[in-house]
Amino acid sequence: GDEPERRRLTEGLRALDPDVRRDGKQITYSINRRGTQFLAVSDVNQEGGLAAPRVLFPTPAYQLAQTPRYSPDGTQIAVSAWQEGGFRDVWIVDVATGARRALTHDRAVDLQPSWSPDGKTIYFSSDRTGIHNLYAYDLDTDKTWQVTNVESGAFMPEVAPEGDRLVYIGYGSEGFDLYGLPID
Repeated sequence: GDEPERRRLTEGLRALDPDVRRDGKQITYSINRRGTQFLAVSDVNQEGGLAAPRVLFPTPAYQLAQTPRYSPDGTQIAVSAWQEGGFRDVWIVDVATGARRALTHDRAVDLQPSWSPDGKTIYFSSDRTGIHNLYAYDLDTDKTWQVTNVESGAFMPEVAPEGDRLVYIGYGSEGFDLYGLPID
């Protein structure tokens, strides 16, 4: 079979955790520089290359912005950020202005946010019970609830495009596996 074409899009940025906006015209990612990770976006040009990065979350030294994910309409990005004082929280950043707000602010390690297809709910992994489980945050009501109750860890939630299933990576005695559960 034919090998898919692979092309380098960045050089020297130490870019990681990319997510492509639904229209394909912009990419968000983290830039790793000297132990600090910045949230950035780059527009995609007509040739499929990337414009210079625009930093949206200018984190101070040794702080991290990781696993950014676009909202379905592409106007916002959910990101997990480690900040001074040992806080690891979920934030939402406005793509146009860079304005940001914390959805969580607690001693839990809140990771890997993702959006529901309707853009009303953020799913994320958190160790707030001592074990990483999945949680949902309703953007209309500012309410958070626990979605899974596992004994070994649940990570990297993603909602199916139809909005009826949540898939995630679970950790068990034999390593990591892919799991799914219906959303009611």
